[in-house]
Amino acid sequence: AIADKIAIARKLGIRGVENISKFTEEISKIVVATNLTAEQAALDMATLAGVMEEPIENIDRMAATLVGLGNTSRAQESIILDFAKRIAGAGHIVGLTTGQVLGLGAAFASVGLEAEAGGTAIQQVLLEMNKAIEGGGAQMRAFAAVAKLTGNDLSQTAEQFQQLFRGDPGEAFTLFVEGLAKSGAFCVAADFSL
Repeated sequence: AIADKIAIARKLGIRGVENISKFTEEISKIVVATNLTAEQAALDMATLAGVMEEPIENIDRMAATLVGLGNTSRAQESIILDFAKRIAGAGHIVGLTTGQVLGLGAAFASVGLEAEAGGTAIQQVLLEMNKAIEGGGAQMRAFAAVAKLTGNDLSQTAEQFQQLFRGDPGEAFTLFVEGLAKSGAFCVAADFSL
């Protein structure tokens, strides 16, 4: 049990007595509070931390976020974590926090999207959104229009969306998804293409 978790921690490259102790303690807590096995929790949490460049000493915050989302959403922790792992790369590129990535995983898992297809779609949208923000133009205006930011002038709205995305990409993405849902396109556009 504990020896297995220590072995997993070492295998994952976690070094130092304090880091290994904290990691194994948090994994033990996750196993008690969720539907994850020790090995799955250890591997998936370490993978998420690695992709998000989250210091391993923050494992307690990651675990608390995961358990909290599992308790407050309709998704099981294993599915939330699977979703989060799948969107972490794009999330990290655009500047999402680990908590935001876990939150997106919980939100989309709660509405019944499968992690594999949904995670791929979310990654694509985040990367396209990032590209649009950097390049500007029609694509950025299209994202802004779906997000329905205030302002009568579409270029002003696009600039607002650009500023929002640069400051809080999680909020910008949320507004975009809410705009899709309000337009009725969310159910149809599983790949979120514009």
